[in-house]
Amino acid sequence: MLGTPDDVSGLDGSGLRDAVLERVADWHPRLSRRLTDARDRGLPLVEAVHAYEAEMLRYGFAAVAAAAKQAGLTTT
Repeated sequence: MLGTPDDVSGLDGSGLRDAVLERVADWHPRLSRRLTDARDRGLPLVEAVHAYEAEMLRYGFAAVAAAAKQAGLTTT
């Protein structure tokens, strides 16, 4: 794993991409999965990020609705 920003100075494009994917995998596996799928399928990065954002929006709204229901509140 990379320790400091200086560690990336000798990396080429694919090495840098792999280093970023490694960091993202530790931070958020769902985003990592979307980015890896984009890389492996040759999809545009913007599509992978959009799919992740859409997934997180659904997750976020469902979490708020569940919390409101548990608290006895209603959502619109």
